[in-house]
Amino acid sequence: MASQSKKLQKLEVELKSMKAILIKYKDYFKVDGFVDTEEQKQLIQDVMSK
Repeated sequence: MASQSKKLQKLEVELKSMKAILIKYKDYFKVDGFVDTEEQKQLIQDVMSK
């Protein structure tokens, strides 16, 4: 059971990280209605670094 609990905790952390990235993506889009190349690079870097 402990291993399942640890797996769930790890997934919860990962989910929170993904949610934060999506919020950042939404904020970028809300500024001008478009995610430019630099914003896209930063978002990809954020996703890959997790």
